[in-house]
This record gives sequence, structure tokens and C-alpha cells, in this order.
Amino acid sequence: MNKRLYKLESNETGKLMLIFTSLVAVYMLLSIICTALSNSSSTDTAFIMKTIFVFIGALIIVLTGVAMIKRLYNLLFTDEGFVRLSFPVKNHEHLNSNLKLAAARLGIMLIIFFTGLGISDSVAKERVERWGVGNLYSDIVDNYTMNGLSSPAAKTVLVIAVLIIAFAVIAANIYLSFVFTLTVSSRICGKYNILQKKGVIFITGIVMYNVHLLIMDLFSRIEYSYSEWLAFGKGYDLFGPDCCLISAIDRPVINILIYGVTAVLMYRISANILDKKLDI
Repeated sequence: MNKRLYKLESNETGKLMLIFTSLVAVYMLLSIICTALSNSSSTDTAFIMKTIFVFIGALIIVLTGVAMIKRLYNLLFTDEGFVRLSFPVKNHEHLNSNLKLAAARLGIMLIIFFTGLGISDSVAKERVERWGVGNLYSDIVDNYTMNGLSSPAAKTVLVIAVLIIAFAVIAANIYLSFVFTLTVSSRICGKYNILQKKGVIFITGIVMYNVHLLIMDLFSRIEYSYSEWLAFGKGYDLFGPDCCLISAIDRPVINILIYGVTAVLMYRISANILDKKLDI
């Protein structure tokens, strides 16, 4: 039944997501074409158009995430929930299907998006017109080689891998933050019989955002103190040239830990709420 639920969710959103994915591919292709044109142009028109196409592609990815969140909103706050929550599966399976489908579709779009940026960077002659994706590896290798790090290529691969993981974890955390806000709001509305559901969602979202700011401000202060010690204190005496490597991955590693742990907590709480009796 779980596979059927995933297939049903996929079929119901398939056409829209196919259109969104195709649009991302088209706009990134247009950005590459504009990059090629800007190499032989004396004006900035082609580069401006490239930037516009890139931002439109990014906006479509955001809209895809919103569309997937809207699916969960419909489950929790509209009449659609009466039908879907009557399926002979635990309620949290609906959340699992939504998360798996969102991860797959957003992941494909992000791969297309960053591949387009990488190709665009490789085509661009002027360094100022690059987005830093296509030449990320070479820039880091050159920096580590210049600073005397051993095995600069291997350490560059490590840094890029950590950055990719951190990006994926943060993206998942952001998506789960919306999921968490909706499920907590649904529980509050059901328990206290509140009809102004959008108001509860808005207030819950504000509270979530401020808690996030407080936590990140605390860890930013800790990370700043650590970076100061690493760069200007005894950090270089302990690690030598590898300070460059540590300073490149310390913040991403902290983000992986913080956002990863909170993402798991939000998922577990949301799944638990969904498995309780819900009043749609």
C-alpha cells in the first residue's frame, strides 16, 4: 500500500512537475546561450539576460517546493484530507510519500540547475561573469596548493563533498520546517477547535522563525570565536597549513549537525502528530 500511495501522489502531481522540470532545463539552457553570446558582445545585455534566466530557474524550483508543501496543506486543512486519510495506512505514510517525492523532484531540478551553472561557468571567458560552480574545484585546489597543504586534490574533494551535504541537509531542514509548522498548526486547531487555521499557521511560522534565529545566532557566536582562535590564536601552531581546510569545513559541518538533528526531530514530531486522530 505504501508503494501505491507514493505512485498515487506521483501521478497526481506528475504533469505539473514535468512542466516545472522542463522549464528549469529550458531557462538554464537559455542562460548558457546568453553566456556564449556575452563573450562576443560589447554590451552587458546578454549577461543581464543570463542572470534573469538563472533567477527564474531558481524561482521555479522554489515554486515546486511550495507546490509540494501545498499537497500536505490540502491533506491537513481541506476536505481532501477526509479521503486521503481514510486509506488503510498510518497517517505518517502520507508524509513519507510527500518527502520522498519532494526529494526526488527537487533533487533532479537542483542537479539540472547547478549543471547549467557549471556549464555556463566553463563557457564564460570573463571571470566576473562566473557563478563559482564550474571553477569551484580548480579555485580550491589552487588555494590549497599555494598555501602548502598536502594532498590538495583529495582535500578539495572532501571540502566540496561536505558543502554538498550541508546544502542538502539545510534544504531538507527548510522543507521540514514548513511540514512541522503545518502539522503543529493542524494539531493546535484540532485540539482547541480553532477555525482561523491560516492565522494559527502564520503565528506558528513566526515562532519557528524566531527560534531558528536565536539558535543560529548562538552557534554563529561560538563559530566566530572559534574562527578567530583558529586564524589568529594557536590554531595555526596546532594544525599548520591545514587551518585552510578546517576553516572551510567547520561551518558546513556545524550546519550539518544542527540542521540534521533538528530535521530529524521535526520529522519525528510531525509523524507522531499525523498518527494521532486529526480533525480536518
